[in-house]
Amino acid sequence: MTLDALTTIVLLIALSLIAALWRVKEKNLTHIIFMVFCASVAVSKLHMLTADIVGNFKYLIAVGTAATCNGYWLLARALFRRKNPIQKQHLMLAGAVSALIILSQGSQFAGAVALISEGASNATRHVIREFTLLLSSSVLVLAAWEGLNGYSRANAEEKRLRQLFVVTLISAVAFSKTPVQLISDNPEARDYLISVITICVLINTFIVVMWRQRMQEALLAELANKDNDDDVALVANIRQLLIEQQLFLQPNLKVGDVAKALDLPEYRVSNAIREHLEVKNFNQLVNELRVEHAKSLLENPANKQWTVLVVGLESGFASVGPFTRAFKAFTGQTPNQYRQAAL
Repeated sequence: MTLDALTTIVLLIALSLIAALWRVKEKNLTHIIFMVFCASVAVSKLHMLTADIVGNFKYLIAVGTAATCNGYWLLARALFRRKNPIQKQHLMLAGAVSALIILSQGSQFAGAVALISEGASNATRHVIREFTLLLSSSVLVLAAWEGLNGYSRANAEEKRLRQLFVVTLISAVAFSKTPVQLISDNPEARDYLISVITICVLINTFIVVMWRQRMQEALLAELANKDNDDDVALVANIRQLLIEQQLFLQPNLKVGDVAKALDLPEYRVSNAIREHLEVKNFNQLVNELRVEHAKSLLENPANKQWTVLVVGLESGFASVGPFTRAFKAFTGQTPNQYRQAAL
């Protein structure tokens, strides 16, 4: 296989991975950073393929390669940091690496089109190259550290995930340094080896990214099941408190009273009622229970002398107005109309 063919394959793999992640419905920070990294790799291969065609503009194309090592470090932080993985200082360091790469390619373009002297271009490029090498090496070490940090506390699956990431990174650095140096006098063989390494990095890192997504989805599902089990138990406690202990008959009952009795936050009680008892809110549930109790009182011939006000008060309503409105809302009749039909 020729070098151009292999380079094209790397380009297509990078673009395919971007397309695959683009189709993910709920993208997270990890997906976005890996897509940027893949795009930078794709541009680097496009730069190699078009260098002889576009002439000096190849340096401007190479500006798009400014998110490789630094992008991989940010990806490592997004993969393995739980809280605030990327902050201002991290973006500044990654941006410094990108700026150096842009300056390097810009100085080469300026020298090639005689905007500056060749000597100045070479001197500038040398200084920038040294700083770029220093910062790039630093962020790669930091990326490996992100995979190793917390390894001893991780579970078995998390350890395997971190192992794949760290082994991929360290192997890529090792093979791109030692063997490449041995064949530095053969640029085509060197670029061929780097392309093979790049393919391994892209594929293995994509596996890590999707593996992390699957782990996060499994964790969310587990938490959802746990929350659902907790809600079922909570609803049973609410039913026992409101119905069996007839707390709904307490005048001016509020959701806070139930939450206090269960020693839970109000939002937990409100959410459980809305999601599992098929009512809009706590007040609707309480009024429904009170109306059902009032119906039983109105149907009892022994209570036929009771006024509507007494029935309402016995059912937990504070006055006849709210009782009548709630009763008609649930039954379509006033309390007196219901009593006459029932008796």
